[in-house]
Amino acid sequence: MTRPRLDSEGVDTAAYASLPTRVKHALEERLVVGETIRVILCGAGGQAMVGTDRRVFVCKPGAEADVAAGAEITAWEYTDLVRVRLQKRFLSDAVVLQPRRRTRQRTSYWGEAGDDPFTAANAIPISGDPDHVRAGVVFLSQLITLPRAPTPSAGTVPAVADRLRKLAALRDRGILTEHEFLAAKARILSNR
Repeated sequence: MTRPRLDSEGVDTAAYASLPTRVKHALEERLVVGETIRVILCGAGGQAMVGTDRRVFVCKPGAEADVAAGAEITAWEYTDLVRVRLQKRFLSDAVVLQPRRRTRQRTSYWGEAGDDPFTAANAIPISGDPDHVRAGVVFLSQLITLPRAPTPSAGTVPAVADRLRKLAALRDRGILTEHEFLAAKARILSNR
């Protein structure tokens, strides 16, 4: 496996090197060609939150994620997130992602029903330099709030283009009037 591209301004190469090998391997398998790592937040027990130019990964090594070998990686598209926050707790702080589709995701230190940051798919427990963590949370928050164009699903663009070509052919053969063509085209484009 090749080492992923790291943003030279935002990512400390030592942070990437400090990730457990199984987390690095699992992460490298999921990165797409050209995807750049922009920020790494290292958590307790080898956990990490890795923000790229496209999405954020919550990485949990085997034992913490109830995975015998390897690591559990949850990918979150930025468009599916509302925010990221640093949650202060009595015994353990956590970085928590808030998804759009859930109204509330609790994380507690005591591990109630899988909601603790050690096992939650949207959180990591924090250890280490609090200033570095706060800076990483701010940077990740900026990545989440950047305006983004929604990415079409794999079959959407060709399907729309194909339907428009068929409509144009019907118009060119005189089966549809220009007005009917424009109305049908507007319906197709609004339903993407």
